[in-house]
Amino acid sequence: MPLFLDDMDYTAFARRLAWSPDGTFLLTPGSQMIAEKQESVIGETTRHVCYGFLKAQINKPAFMLPGMDDPVTAIRFHPRLFSRREGRSALIDLPYTMLYALATSSALMIYCTDSTKPQAIIKQPHLDTVNDLTWAEDGAKAVLVSASSDGFCSLVDVDLAALGLAPAAESDVPEELREYYTSRNAVGFEASVDAIKREMAGKNCTFVNVGFRSKKNQKDVTMIAC
Repeated sequence: MPLFLDDMDYTAFARRLAWSPDGTFLLTPGSQMIAEKQESVIGETTRHVCYGFLKAQINKPAFMLPGMDDPVTAIRFHPRLFSRREGRSALIDLPYTMLYALATSSALMIYCTDSTKPQAIIKQPHLDTVNDLTWAEDGAKAVLVSASSDGFCSLVDVDLAALGLAPAAESDVPEELREYYTSRNAVGFEASVDAIKREMAGKNCTFVNVGFRSKKNQKDVTMIAC
């Protein structure tokens, strides 16, 4: 039984699979489960799913996320780890939980690894297939950004407190991730801008105004280039 849709049935141009931040498992888009039809109907039916492969056993799926109306096209994990919530039926037994999102052509689905069910579903965020996802951090919120073939990006504010998610205890975070978070926190926007300015000054780089004409309204747009 093929685990993945072939190119004839999978219409998106990208398959954005994703490893979990701790490297424990891999989630795959474009996955399918072929099951026998019920109610005495002869034949088989294809169900769209997302398979998870453990790093320690990559040759076969370890678990499956069902319930998608369309093929999964993109997957993205939030880079942070969160404390595991009590009383949850965990997907994988870990001392922390991870937040991630799946995209199809008709929905965005937000999951946590300490639950087998989606935490939120956003229907019809775009007019066409979602090709990529990413996460941005904004204080107590996480912002999920989706990019689509319709030419637009959608931003979804995810309230971490409403989901009951709090940062994982430092003792629960793998050592390699602690080093990554430390280096990530050390890079600030203002410091990065200052560094760019110093680099430009050393190269005698100057700002210039460049005029562009919009095809839609035929007006000049002023942009800054270096």
